[in-house]
Amino acid sequence: MIGIDWRKHLLRIVSMVVSFSVVLYLLDWVFHLLFHSTRQPLSSILTQGLLFGALMGFFMPYFMHRMVKKMYPTLAQGEEIEDQTPANIFKGVEAVGGMLFITNQGLVFKSHKANIQTGQTNIAFADIEKIEAVKTAKLVDNGLKVIKKDGLDVQFVVEDRDELMAKINEKL
Repeated sequence: MIGIDWRKHLLRIVSMVVSFSVVLYLLDWVFHLLFHSTRQPLSSILTQGLLFGALMGFFMPYFMHRMVKKMYPTLAQGEEIEDQTPANIFKGVEAVGGMLFITNQGLVFKSHKANIQTGQTNIAFADIEKIEAVKTAKLVDNGLKVIKKDGLDVQFVVEDRDELMAKINEKL
């Protein structure tokens, strides 16, 4: 876990704790209303939320790092990787996880093995008409839409979208 922005990492952990605790509280409330079950103490819900946040916040990045460490795309002759970032690509309803590579010839997305749909997607810079910033699920500012000259578009979910867009726009 070299090069971690600890502020972002801590924010992710806190958001996991809060969101998981809220979901547990709502489920407890719904089950109490529907089935007249005994309510869990709030301290129990918060403890479960803290444990989930700690486990997911500390162990998940470690496992994801190990999963993508050996991931390397198939490149064309003369193609070289210049930058890479964790990303998701939308294929139908599935957000396929993996790595997005910026090469000297285009964008290459390589999925990791923990997906239903796996494989590699290559988009040459010559095939890109423009890129746009979009909101994922119309809420979160982390979407990147690549609009190709053939009219098709490919949407990614990435971290540091604006920085990535600047790097891609330099290539275009």
